[in-house]
Amino acid sequence: MDNKFKEDFELETDDVEVDCAIIEPVHPIPPADLSKELPTKDTRLSSIDSGFDSVTSYNSAFDSGLSLIGDFAKLGLGKINETENEDTSSLCDLYDETVKSNTVESLTQSVETQENTENEDLLLEIFKPDKDGDSQLHMAIIQLLAPIALYFINLVPSHHWLNLPNNLLQVPLHLATITRQAIIVRKLMTAGADIVARDYKGDTPLHIACREGFDDIAEILLMPIQYNETGEIRYEMEQQKVPQDVQLMNYNGQSCLHLAAERCHLPILRLLLQNNADINIKDGKCGKTILHYAAETRNSVLLEFLLQQREIIDLNATTYGGLTAVQLADGRDFSDVVSILRTSGAIYTPLPVEENDSDEEMN
Repeated sequence: MDNKFKEDFELETDDVEVDCAIIEPVHPIPPADLSKELPTKDTRLSSIDSGFDSVTSYNSAFDSGLSLIGDFAKLGLGKINETENEDTSSLCDLYDETVKSNTVESLTQSVETQENTENEDLLLEIFKPDKDGDSQLHMAIIQLLAPIALYFINLVPSHHWLNLPNNLLQVPLHLATITRQAIIVRKLMTAGADIVARDYKGDTPLHIACREGFDDIAEILLMPIQYNETGEIRYEMEQQKVPQDVQLMNYNGQSCLHLAAERCHLPILRLLLQNNADINIKDGKCGKTILHYAAETRNSVLLEFLLQQREIIDLNATTYGGLTAVQLADGRDFSDVVSILRTSGAIYTPLPVEENDSDEEMN
Protein backbone atom coordinates (compact mmCIF):
# COMPACT_ATOMS: atom_id res chain seq x y z
CA MET A 1 0.00 0.00 0.00
CA ASP A 2 1.57 3.26 -1.09
CA ASN A 3 1.72 6.39 1.07
CA LYS A 4 -0.93 8.13 -0.96
CA PHE A 5 -3.41 5.32 -0.26
CA LYS A 6 -2.56 5.30 3.46
CA GLU A 7 -3.23 9.01 3.74
CA ASP A 8 -6.57 8.66 1.96
CA PHE A 9 -7.51 5.71 4.10
CA GLU A 10 -6.75 7.52 7.34
CA LEU A 11 -8.77 10.49 6.16
CA GLU A 12 -11.76 8.36 5.30
CA THR A 13 -11.58 6.47 8.60
CA ASP A 14 -11.67 9.79 10.46
CA ASP A 15 -14.65 10.81 8.37
CA VAL A 16 -16.42 7.62 9.42
CA GLU A 17 -15.84 8.40 13.07
CA VAL A 18 -17.03 11.98 12.64
CA ASP A 19 -20.04 11.28 10.44
CA CYS A 20 -21.43 8.34 12.41
CA ALA A 21 -23.90 9.41 15.08
CA ILE A 22 -22.82 8.54 18.60
CA ILE A 23 -25.68 7.16 20.65
CA GLU A 24 -25.33 8.45 24.18
CA PRO A 25 -25.51 5.90 27.02
CA VAL A 26 -29.08 5.28 28.16
CA HIS A 27 -28.35 5.85 31.85
CA PRO A 28 -26.33 8.58 33.49
CA ILE A 29 -22.99 7.61 34.98
CA PRO A 30 -22.32 8.76 38.56
CA PRO A 31 -19.52 11.31 38.96
CA ALA A 32 -15.99 9.92 39.13
CA ASP A 33 -15.15 11.64 42.39
CA LEU A 34 -16.85 8.98 44.54
CA SER A 35 -14.89 6.99 47.08
CA LYS A 36 -14.44 4.16 44.55
CA GLU A 37 -13.90 4.34 40.82
CA LEU A 38 -17.00 3.48 38.85
CA PRO A 39 -16.88 0.34 36.70
CA THR A 40 -16.66 0.10 32.96
CA LYS A 41 -18.69 -2.31 30.88
CA ASP A 42 -19.83 -5.33 32.95
CA THR A 43 -17.64 -5.06 36.04
CA ARG A 44 -19.21 -4.45 39.44
CA LEU A 45 -18.94 -1.28 41.42
CA SER A 46 -16.31 -1.68 44.12
CA SER A 47 -17.60 -2.10 47.63
CA ILE A 48 -18.13 1.10 49.56
CA ASP A 49 -18.13 0.39 53.28
CA SER A 50 -18.96 3.05 55.87
CA GLY A 51 -19.97 0.80 58.73
CA PHE A 52 -22.97 -0.56 56.91
CA ASP A 53 -23.28 -3.38 54.37
CA SER A 54 -21.49 -2.64 51.14
CA VAL A 55 -23.19 -0.75 48.36
CA THR A 56 -22.52 -2.47 45.01
CA SER A 57 -23.56 -1.70 41.50
CA TYR A 58 -23.07 -2.36 37.85
CA ASN A 59 -22.48 0.14 35.12
CA SER A 60 -24.45 -1.62 32.40
CA ALA A 61 -23.90 -0.97 28.71
CA PHE A 62 -21.41 1.81 29.34
CA ASP A 63 -19.88 1.48 25.89
CA SER A 64 -23.12 0.60 24.10
CA GLY A 65 -23.28 3.88 22.26
CA LEU A 66 -19.56 4.45 21.81
CA SER A 67 -19.05 0.95 20.43
CA LEU A 68 -21.09 1.86 17.37
CA ILE A 69 -18.15 3.84 16.05
CA GLY A 70 -15.94 0.79 16.35
CA ASP A 71 -18.56 -1.38 14.63
CA PHE A 72 -18.74 0.96 11.70
CA ALA A 73 -14.96 1.24 11.50
CA LYS A 74 -14.47 -2.54 11.55
CA LEU A 75 -17.08 -3.11 8.88
CA GLY A 76 -15.59 -0.41 6.72
CA LEU A 77 -12.08 -1.71 7.26
CA GLY A 78 -13.03 -5.20 6.08
CA LYS A 79 -14.37 -3.83 2.84
CA ILE A 80 -11.34 -1.62 2.37
CA ASN A 81 -8.90 -4.51 2.79
CA GLU A 82 -10.69 -6.52 0.15
CA THR A 83 -10.31 -3.68 -2.31
CA GLU A 84 -6.80 -2.66 -1.39
CA ASN A 85 -5.72 -2.58 -5.03
CA GLU A 86 -8.74 -0.68 -6.23
CA ASP A 87 -8.89 3.02 -6.86
CA THR A 88 -9.09 5.01 -3.62
CA SER A 89 -12.11 6.87 -4.91
CA SER A 90 -14.20 3.74 -4.25
CA LEU A 91 -13.80 4.16 -0.48
CA CYS A 92 -16.83 6.44 -0.24
CA ASP A 93 -18.91 3.92 -2.18
CA LEU A 94 -17.84 1.15 0.15
CA TYR A 95 -18.73 3.25 3.18
CA ASP A 96 -22.16 4.01 1.72
CA GLU A 97 -22.74 0.29 1.15
CA THR A 98 -21.76 -0.47 4.73
CA VAL A 99 -24.16 2.14 6.07
CA LYS A 100 -26.99 0.80 3.95
CA SER A 101 -26.55 -2.77 5.17
CA ASN A 102 -25.89 -1.79 8.79
CA THR A 103 -28.17 1.15 9.57
CA VAL A 104 -28.11 3.04 12.81
CA GLU A 105 -31.60 1.74 13.50
CA SER A 106 -30.62 -1.92 13.25
CA LEU A 107 -27.49 -1.45 15.33
CA THR A 108 -29.42 0.52 17.92
CA GLN A 109 -32.02 -2.24 18.17
CA SER A 110 -29.27 -4.79 18.80
CA VAL A 111 -27.72 -2.60 21.47
CA GLU A 112 -31.09 -2.01 23.15
CA THR A 113 -31.76 -5.79 23.28
CA GLN A 114 -28.40 -6.31 24.98
CA GLU A 115 -29.01 -3.41 27.34
CA ASN A 116 -32.44 -4.73 28.38
CA THR A 117 -30.90 -8.03 29.47
CA GLU A 118 -28.05 -6.30 31.27
CA ASN A 119 -30.40 -3.82 32.95
CA GLU A 120 -32.61 -6.62 34.27
CA ASP A 121 -29.61 -8.26 35.91
CA LEU A 122 -28.47 -4.88 37.20
CA LEU A 123 -31.85 -4.06 38.76
CA LEU A 124 -32.09 -7.47 40.43
CA GLU A 125 -28.63 -6.94 41.91
CA ILE A 126 -29.34 -3.39 43.11
CA PHE A 127 -32.70 -4.19 44.67
CA LYS A 128 -31.79 -7.57 46.13
CA PRO A 129 -32.50 -7.22 49.88
CA ASP A 130 -29.89 -8.01 52.51
CA LYS A 131 -30.65 -9.63 55.87
CA ASP A 132 -32.29 -6.39 57.05
CA GLY A 133 -34.35 -6.09 53.90
CA ASP A 134 -32.29 -3.13 52.65
CA SER A 135 -31.55 -2.85 48.96
CA GLN A 136 -28.48 -1.06 47.65
CA LEU A 137 -30.68 2.00 47.09
CA HIS A 138 -31.59 1.92 50.80
CA MET A 139 -27.90 1.63 51.72
CA ALA A 140 -26.78 4.40 49.39
CA ILE A 141 -29.27 6.74 51.06
CA ILE A 142 -28.30 5.63 54.57
CA GLN A 143 -24.62 6.23 53.83
CA LEU A 144 -25.38 9.66 52.31
CA LEU A 145 -24.07 8.60 48.89
CA ALA A 146 -26.39 10.91 46.98
CA PRO A 147 -24.78 10.51 43.51
CA ILE A 148 -25.09 6.73 43.70
CA ALA A 149 -28.66 6.95 45.01
CA LEU A 150 -29.63 9.26 42.15
CA TYR A 151 -27.99 6.86 39.69
CA PHE A 152 -30.01 3.94 41.06
CA ILE A 153 -33.25 5.95 40.94
CA ASN A 154 -32.63 6.80 37.29
CA LEU A 155 -32.30 3.10 36.42
CA VAL A 156 -35.75 1.94 37.49
CA PRO A 157 -38.25 1.05 34.73
CA SER A 158 -41.24 1.59 37.03
CA HIS A 159 -42.07 3.56 40.17
CA HIS A 160 -42.90 0.29 41.96
CA TRP A 161 -39.18 -0.39 42.38
CA LEU A 162 -38.93 2.75 44.52
CA ASN A 163 -41.56 1.52 46.98
CA LEU A 164 -39.88 -1.71 48.08
CA PRO A 165 -39.69 -1.72 51.92
CA ASN A 166 -37.06 -3.13 54.24
CA ASN A 167 -37.80 -5.21 57.34
CA LEU A 168 -38.97 -2.07 59.19
CA LEU A 169 -41.32 -1.27 56.29
CA GLN A 170 -39.17 1.73 55.43
CA VAL A 171 -39.11 2.66 51.76
CA PRO A 172 -36.31 4.83 50.32
CA LEU A 173 -38.42 7.97 50.85
CA HIS A 174 -38.55 7.28 54.60
CA LEU A 175 -34.76 6.99 54.74
CA ALA A 176 -34.18 10.09 52.63
CA THR A 177 -36.42 11.99 55.05
CA ILE A 178 -34.69 10.59 58.15
CA THR A 179 -31.28 11.54 56.75
CA ARG A 180 -32.62 14.94 55.65
CA GLN A 181 -31.50 14.70 52.02
CA ALA A 182 -33.73 17.19 50.22
CA ILE A 183 -32.50 16.38 46.71
CA ILE A 184 -33.14 12.66 47.12
CA VAL A 185 -36.57 13.31 48.66
CA ARG A 186 -37.66 15.43 45.71
CA LYS A 187 -36.16 13.05 43.14
CA LEU A 188 -38.03 10.11 44.65
CA MET A 189 -41.28 12.08 44.70
CA THR A 190 -41.00 13.15 41.06
CA ALA A 191 -40.07 9.57 40.09
CA GLY A 192 -43.33 8.27 41.57
CA ALA A 193 -42.40 7.14 45.09
CA ASP A 194 -45.44 6.71 47.36
CA ILE A 195 -45.55 9.74 49.68
CA VAL A 196 -47.99 8.07 52.09
CA ALA A 197 -46.08 4.81 52.50
CA ARG A 198 -46.15 3.73 56.16
CA ASP A 199 -43.33 2.21 58.18
CA TYR A 200 -43.83 -0.22 61.07
CA LYS A 201 -45.00 2.67 63.30
CA GLY A 202 -47.49 3.83 60.72
CA ASP A 203 -45.46 6.95 60.00
CA THR A 204 -45.42 8.46 56.54
CA PRO A 205 -42.34 10.46 55.53
CA LEU A 206 -44.25 13.63 56.46
CA HIS A 207 -44.89 12.29 59.99
CA ILE A 208 -41.15 11.76 60.39
CA ALA A 209 -40.28 15.23 59.11
CA CYS A 210 -42.81 16.82 61.48
CA ARG A 211 -41.59 14.87 64.50
CA GLU A 212 -37.94 15.70 63.80
CA GLY A 213 -38.60 19.35 62.96
CA PHE A 214 -37.26 19.10 59.41
CA ASP A 215 -39.24 22.03 58.07
CA ASP A 216 -37.31 22.06 54.76
CA ILE A 217 -38.16 18.40 54.11
CA ALA A 218 -41.77 18.90 55.21
CA GLU A 219 -42.10 21.79 52.77
CA ILE A 220 -40.79 19.63 49.92
CA LEU A 221 -43.15 16.77 50.82
CA LEU A 222 -46.09 19.19 50.75
CA MET A 223 -45.06 20.83 47.46
CA PRO A 224 -47.19 19.75 44.45
CA ILE A 225 -45.24 18.09 41.66
CA GLN A 226 -44.88 20.21 38.54
CA TYR A 227 -45.10 18.77 35.04
CA ASN A 228 -41.59 19.89 34.11
CA GLU A 229 -40.19 17.87 37.03
CA THR A 230 -41.30 14.61 35.40
CA GLY A 231 -39.88 15.28 31.93
CA GLU A 232 -37.12 12.66 32.26
CA ILE A 233 -39.44 9.88 33.45
CA ARG A 234 -39.71 7.08 30.87
CA TYR A 235 -42.66 5.22 32.43
CA GLU A 236 -46.24 5.92 33.44
CA MET A 237 -46.83 6.89 37.06
CA GLU A 238 -49.90 6.55 39.19
CA GLN A 239 -51.53 9.83 40.10
CA GLN A 240 -51.25 10.70 43.78
CA LYS A 241 -52.44 13.65 45.80
CA VAL A 242 -49.69 16.09 46.71
CA PRO A 243 -49.83 17.47 49.32
CA GLN A 244 -51.13 14.44 51.13
CA ASP A 245 -53.96 14.43 53.64
CA VAL A 246 -52.27 16.08 56.62
CA GLN A 247 -54.89 14.63 58.97
CA LEU A 248 -53.56 11.07 58.55
CA MET A 249 -52.66 9.43 61.86
CA ASN A 250 -49.91 6.96 62.60
CA TYR A 251 -50.44 3.75 64.57
CA ASN A 252 -50.05 5.72 67.80
CA GLY A 253 -53.06 7.85 66.87
CA GLN A 254 -51.07 11.01 66.21
CA SER A 255 -51.37 13.30 63.21
CA CYS A 256 -48.51 15.37 61.83
CA LEU A 257 -49.85 18.31 63.84
CA HIS A 258 -49.67 16.34 67.10
CA LEU A 259 -46.11 15.22 66.41
CA ALA A 260 -44.95 18.76 65.65
CA ALA A 261 -46.72 20.19 68.69
CA GLU A 262 -45.32 17.53 71.00
CA ARG A 263 -41.80 18.85 70.30
CA CYS A 264 -42.89 22.46 69.81
CA HIS A 265 -41.77 22.78 66.19
CA LEU A 266 -43.51 26.07 65.44
CA PRO A 267 -42.33 26.43 61.80
CA ILE A 268 -43.79 23.00 61.08
CA LEU A 269 -47.06 23.95 62.78
CA ARG A 270 -47.33 27.09 60.65
CA LEU A 271 -46.63 25.07 57.51
CA LEU A 272 -49.26 22.47 58.37
CA LEU A 273 -51.88 25.10 59.14
CA GLN A 274 -51.13 26.74 55.79
CA ASN A 275 -51.87 23.36 54.21
CA ASN A 276 -55.31 23.12 55.84
CA ALA A 277 -54.44 21.06 58.91
CA ASP A 278 -57.23 21.08 61.50
CA ILE A 279 -55.89 22.81 64.61
CA ASN A 280 -58.62 21.12 66.70
CA ILE A 281 -57.98 17.57 65.51
CA LYS A 282 -58.09 15.00 68.31
CA ASP A 283 -55.53 12.24 68.64
CA GLY A 284 -56.69 8.67 68.25
CA LYS A 285 -55.88 7.53 71.79
CA CYS A 286 -57.30 10.03 74.26
CA GLY A 287 -58.97 12.61 72.06
CA LYS A 288 -56.48 15.34 72.98
CA THR A 289 -55.96 18.38 70.80
CA ILE A 290 -52.63 20.17 70.61
CA LEU A 291 -54.09 22.72 73.06
CA HIS A 292 -54.40 19.87 75.57
CA TYR A 293 -50.75 19.04 74.86
CA ALA A 294 -49.70 22.61 75.63
CA ALA A 295 -51.78 22.83 78.82
CA GLU A 296 -50.76 19.51 80.39
CA THR A 297 -47.05 20.05 79.69
CA ARG A 298 -47.05 23.72 80.76
CA ASN A 299 -45.53 24.66 77.42
CA SER A 300 -45.90 28.43 77.45
CA VAL A 301 -44.33 28.88 73.98
CA LEU A 302 -46.76 26.49 72.34
CA LEU A 303 -49.65 27.89 74.34
CA GLU A 304 -48.88 31.44 73.23
CA PHE A 305 -48.67 30.32 69.59
CA LEU A 306 -52.02 28.55 69.79
CA LEU A 307 -53.79 31.46 71.44
CA GLN A 308 -52.72 33.61 68.51
CA GLN A 309 -54.99 31.40 66.38
CA ARG A 310 -58.03 32.61 68.34
CA GLU A 311 -60.33 32.60 65.31
CA ILE A 312 -59.95 28.89 64.59
CA ILE A 313 -58.98 27.24 67.88
CA ASP A 314 -61.55 25.68 70.21
CA LEU A 315 -60.55 26.56 73.78
CA ASN A 316 -63.17 24.25 75.23
CA ALA A 317 -62.51 21.11 73.18
CA THR A 318 -62.78 17.98 75.30
CA THR A 319 -60.95 14.67 75.35
CA TYR A 320 -62.77 11.36 75.04
CA GLY A 321 -63.03 11.53 78.83
CA GLY A 322 -64.73 14.93 78.71
CA LEU A 323 -61.79 17.02 79.96
CA THR A 324 -60.91 20.46 78.61
CA ALA A 325 -57.40 21.89 78.40
CA VAL A 326 -57.99 24.17 81.39
CA GLN A 327 -59.12 21.18 83.47
CA LEU A 328 -55.97 19.25 82.59
CA ALA A 329 -53.88 22.24 83.69
CA ASP A 330 -55.92 22.58 86.87
CA GLY A 331 -55.47 18.89 87.67
CA ARG A 332 -51.71 19.39 87.54
CA ASP A 333 -51.83 22.59 89.60
CA PHE A 334 -50.59 24.72 86.72
CA SER A 335 -52.34 27.83 88.00
CA ASP A 336 -50.53 30.10 85.53
CA VAL A 337 -51.80 28.08 82.57
CA VAL A 338 -55.32 28.03 84.04
CA SER A 339 -55.22 31.81 84.40
CA ILE A 340 -54.00 32.35 80.82
CA LEU A 341 -56.67 30.08 79.37
CA ARG A 342 -59.48 31.63 81.41
CA THR A 343 -58.34 35.12 80.44
CA SER A 344 -58.41 34.02 76.80
CA GLY A 345 -62.01 32.87 77.11
CA ALA A 346 -61.83 29.24 78.17
CA ILE A 347 -64.71 28.08 80.36
CA TYR A 348 -63.48 26.89 83.71
CA THR A 349 -65.29 24.05 85.41
CA PRO A 350 -63.62 22.64 88.54
CA LEU A 351 -62.81 18.98 88.45
CA PRO A 352 -65.15 16.84 90.55
CA VAL A 353 -63.61 15.68 93.82
CA GLU A 354 -63.46 11.90 94.02
CA GLU A 355 -64.24 10.42 97.44
CA ASN A 356 -61.75 8.01 98.86
CA ASP A 357 -63.56 4.82 99.70
CA SER A 358 -60.87 3.69 102.10
CA ASP A 359 -61.16 6.93 104.10
CA GLU A 360 -64.92 6.48 104.37
CA GLU A 361 -64.50 2.96 105.68
CA MET A 362 -62.04 4.19 108.31
CA ASN A 363 -64.50 6.84 109.48
